[in-house]
Amino acid sequence: MLHMIHIYKEKKEEEEKIFRTLFKKVKGSCKVYKKYCKFIMRNNREEEIKNTISKAKTTLDKKKMISLEIHIARLEYKYGSLIKEDQFKQKLNTKTMKTFLTKYLEFEIKYGDESKQEHVRDIAKSFVSRK
Repeated sequence: MLHMIHIYKEKKEEEEKIFRTLFKKVKGSCKVYKKYCKFIMRNNREEEIKNTISKAKTTLDKKKMISLEIHIARLEYKYGSLIKEDQFKQKLNTKTMKTFLTKYLEFEIKYGDESKQEHVRDIAKSFVSRK
């Protein structure tokens, strides 16, 4: 059923109906929540993210919830404002943030340039100074 989302990508109402059906059928799937969050961000409906997170907290286990939160932070960076990304980063615990920033830096070393690597280092420094 997830492949139906790609078919109806341009038809927002149809895509919304598919997500409602998926939430009923597959309650504990992190993939569905991730796809839905991407759908929300693509359509500039960022205010619905909070509702989605609260719904996900009731159905997903802790490990999947952390994965979803990291995914939402990435979506905020890609589609949303940087201010919201910073607010979201403050909610992550130190160990999760360290893992995330390490992988982010490795990615930028492999595929990015020096300025993006420096940006990741600045994020890490600001996170450490806040804690």
